[in-house]
Amino acid sequence: SFTELGEVEEAGWTIAGMVASQCGMPLIGSGAGFDEFLPGASCLGDLLKAQGYALSYLGGADLGFAGKGTFYDSHGFGLVEGKTQLQPLLPDPAYVNEWGLFDDSLYTLATDRFEALAAGEGPFGLVMLTLDTHHPFGFASAACADRPYGDGGNEFLNAVHCADRLAAGFIRQVRASPAFKDTLLVVASDHMAMPNLAREALESGERRNLLMLFAPGLAPRLVDKPGTTQDTGPTLL
Repeated sequence: SFTELGEVEEAGWTIAGMVASQCGMPLIGSGAGFDEFLPGASCLGDLLKAQGYALSYLGGADLGFAGKGTFYDSHGFGLVEGKTQLQPLLPDPAYVNEWGLFDDSLYTLATDRFEALAAGEGPFGLVMLTLDTHHPFGFASAACADRPYGDGGNEFLNAVHCADRLAAGFIRQVRASPAFKDTLLVVASDHMAMPNLAREALESGERRNLLMLFAPGLAPRLVDKPGTTQDTGPTLL
């Protein structure tokens, strides 16, 4: 667990956080509306594709928002799916929020995708983006209806509490899979939280980005070396 990851300018929103962590650079401007997204950059996906990795992206929100879909299409990902592609796969396609799929739905689809990729012959990479903690209110999944945070009075903290529980369940599933024997599992924030219903509590202490790595033979430890999300990609490599 890396405990001292800060945030540089032009890396404080979702697509900018993706560019920072996967391409090692800030995002000046926007990649939305273009046929290619930073075509001159060598990003994590480009490097892994060159090594024979089959790369997939799953995100609960629409691919068109901020050019996310174009970013992954432009940098080595062969399968890129967002709300439009995933919503019809839900048992109840009406179970979505204003941004897209709830996290409990996305984790179910991601688990199935992980197992399918792991059953293949070659190396693979799967990137997924959750959204239940999106500011300012959050979207607590139905799977957590009986698990509020504290007295349940803060809608955003309820969503964070739920997101934490769902993430933990997914991590346990991946680590219990036979495929985990040669897999690196990465849990990361794309950026620090934007203004939300828990802003006062958040800003009362030091804020850092999250980066946790799980792998067989990787001993638990805290790494307090200072860095930013631009260091994520090289660290994973």
